[in-house]
Amino acid sequence: MARTPKPDRLPRDLRRKANRAGTPRRHPPDDLVAAARRGLLTRSNTKPGTKGRQAADAAAYSRRAADAVPGETVRARLGHAPAPEVVWSAVPTASGVIEVFTAARRESSRVGAFSHDVGLLLDGDLDPRDFERKWRRRRRDIGPDVELEWRADVVIALKAAAGPAPEPFYRRRRPPVGRAR
Repeated sequence: MARTPKPDRLPRDLRRKANRAGTPRRHPPDDLVAAARRGLLTRSNTKPGTKGRQAADAAAYSRRAADAVPGETVRARLGHAPAPEVVWSAVPTASGVIEVFTAARRESSRVGAFSHDVGLLLDGDLDPRDFERKWRRRRRDIGPDVELEWRADVVIALKAAAGPAPEPFYRRRRPPVGRAR
């Protein structure tokens, strides 16, 4: 039977590698993650900011994420709040100026950036060619049947045809903390 070394007596090459400075937002080396899964690297025997601590955190994250039940997102399992549901008013889309409902963080971010750029375009602070160059290649779909309009002249015409907009609103509703999606 092969003996595994005690956590305080790591092999020299593994200890050296674990004590190197970690790179933010980079996954640690696979051999360090494997050592962390075996229990050789833990939060108690690694220093913050090192590759060893990154490996220990990655192993703990994957264990907690693996326990998710059907219908529960990994983010919810790890304790993050659910995404807020947002209703955006007067968004120019390919089918006209409509209200857009978003329930995902990425969609909300996309509509927010688009609405900001539309405001800059209408105020004259963003050149129409720059607007088109920016939004022509970006992903513009929001949900299954809504696509943001990328052509500046169409956006300006849609906003002018819609007339003076009512007081713009932004409604945000956070689901209760205990509710999982």
